[in-house]
Amino acid sequence: MAYPPISNLPSPPSRQDPANFADEADAFLGVLPTFQTQVNAAGTYIDGVGTAVDADATAAAASASTAQAAATTAVNAVDASEWTSGGSFTEGDVVWSGVDYQTYRAKTTHSGLTTDPSEDNTNWQRISSGGVVNIEGVTEIFVTQEITYTITDFNSFSVYSVSVSAGSVSISTDTITLTAPATAGDIVLTVTKDGSDTNFDLTVLASGVATPTNTSPANATTEVGSSQTLTASAFEALGVSDTHASSDWQLATDAGFTTIVDSTTADAVNLTSWEVTGLSENTTYYWRVRYTGTTNGTSGYSTSTTFVTSESFGPTVIGEAFGGGFYAGNIVEGGTEYFILVAPKSSGENSSKQFKTSNTAAPSDTQTLNNGPAASSSMNSATYPAAQFCEDLTIGGFSDWYLPARDELELCYRNLKPTTTANSTSDRGKSSITYPEGNDLLADTVGVNRNSNPTGAAYTSGTPSQTSVTAFITGGTEAFASGVYWSSSEFSDTSAWVQGFNNGTQTASVRAVRTMFVPSGDWLFNYLISWHSISIYPYTKSHMIFYP
Repeated sequence: MAYPPISNLPSPPSRQDPANFADEADAFLGVLPTFQTQVNAAGTYIDGVGTAVDADATAAAASASTAQAAATTAVNAVDASEWTSGGSFTEGDVVWSGVDYQTYRAKTTHSGLTTDPSEDNTNWQRISSGGVVNIEGVTEIFVTQEITYTITDFNSFSVYSVSVSAGSVSISTDTITLTAPATAGDIVLTVTKDGSDTNFDLTVLASGVATPTNTSPANATTEVGSSQTLTASAFEALGVSDTHASSDWQLATDAGFTTIVDSTTADAVNLTSWEVTGLSENTTYYWRVRYTGTTNGTSGYSTSTTFVTSESFGPTVIGEAFGGGFYAGNIVEGGTEYFILVAPKSSGENSSKQFKTSNTAAPSDTQTLNNGPAASSSMNSATYPAAQFCEDLTIGGFSDWYLPARDELELCYRNLKPTTTANSTSDRGKSSITYPEGNDLLADTVGVNRNSNPTGAAYTSGTPSQTSVTAFITGGTEAFASGVYWSSSEFSDTSAWVQGFNNGTQTASVRAVRTMFVPSGDWLFNYLISWHSISIYPYTKSHMIFYP
């Protein structure tokens, strides 16, 4: 059939030719039904041609496969002699069977056997390809396991069937589904193509438990804290279904696991995860785990992975004793983050120290809201009793205590508020000083802290609430007094910032604190590299203070 022609359409109507527009429109629209019929006929023709091409391609592929099989058979049959019953054969000998006329190669050296090669899979391997089938899949399976195989050279013109020496098997187009028997051992899967068999030797293994995989932390993770949760893959039964009964975990400091520092055996609680604590600083750890099923036994150990702890550990819980004091939160200064550590009350607090002894401007380093170490150090003289008190302290082996800057002191109140009194929510006064870290706004409410991490929002009457750290609650051994405490931040030539510990008013007592550097990353899990210290002094009437 020739390609059906499509007639040319008449000229379409044009607005540029108004006189003939109507006639041209009628003519153009009048031929459209015929045009539609012709286009549909052309489409049908094209579809038919495509179908014919597909059929030809399929037939060509089948012919090529048949030709290849014939060629392979011919090559393999060269110099092959007919197999004779009871004959002597050397491994590698090639014969052809008088039963199926296929060619076979000897797998063993043998003599005196009477079984035809077409029925003797132990001693003969068919090498002719007239009906040979190739499949893709594993050769080792577990009892009762269901596994699939794919016929890689499948063609729809051949007839296929399957059988297995033990267990069960079925086939659907190119997919073979085999269910292993309940008993371990060797089985033979037979795939028959056009009457010719191809045999595949499979090994059925006893039921077991799959070896787990370490999933978290990722291998070679660094900067790990003093504790870490180890997580492995889900339990998987091999063969007969099973449940996860227990796990054996090992933590070592060497790849050979000769130095095991922590372990748990037959652990029925920590099945797929286990938290290790008390880790040492700057140490490489290796860990692995194996699973035990209720009935299927125990798996092998997972491939070990490593993690490395930080050079030093820092505090993570507010009020936690650390570095000679108590953890009060994090402050950021100059782009670097520090832990704030409050000195013990018995040795690091004083309620009788003045901020300064003369009504003159403090050193320029006091014009800061977050750099307490610099501000306090600049006032280390008898002129500034509060700062000098802090600078002279040695507590817990540390001598870097100092008088905190305003936002460092605010952080202490925010996280360690001793009372249940409602917080002040008034606007905070604005200093005329241009602070390096940025000025406050005129409308800032008491409590706004742009230098803490996380940053502090304005107080509400109930936020912050009284601390949950017992020692820092009013009456506790470490509790701040309900009055006000000096900071080392200058407000003006005649006044300094303070923090109230009753209701949050930022107006003065003295108590020392210190800080530690926080490396980059999550501050809760990183470690401290360097230290600073802070002290806080109680307000006395001789101090110059600013009441916001």
